Amino acid sequence: MSPAERLTPEQIAAYRQMSPGEKLAMAEQMYWDAWKSKAADVRREHPEWSEDEIEAEVRRIYFDAQSRASAEEKRIFMKVVARTQNSKSSPT
Repeated sequence: MSPAERLTPEQIAAYRQMSPGEKLAMAEQMYWDAWKSKAADVRREHPEWSEDEIEAEVRRIYFDAQSRASAEEKRIFMKVVARTQNSKSSPT
C-alpha cells in the first residue's frame, strides 16, 4: 500500500488546501526530521564517533541516495536545499 493510499479523506482535503509554500515548508521539515533521525541512528551505531564524523556519515548517506535518485527527485531535493540555505542566511 502506497503512502497516498493510507491518507484519510480529511488529510487529503487539508493537503489540497495548503499553498505551495506551506507544502514546501512541510517537506523541508520532514527532510530535517529524517536527517535528525538518521543522525540518531548513526550515533547509536557508532557511539565512539564525534559529531563531525556523524554529520559526515549522514551527509554521505543522503548524497549517495541522491546520486541514485531520478532527475525529478534531484530537482525537488535541490529546491529544498536552496530554500533552506537561503532561509539560514537571511536575517531573522
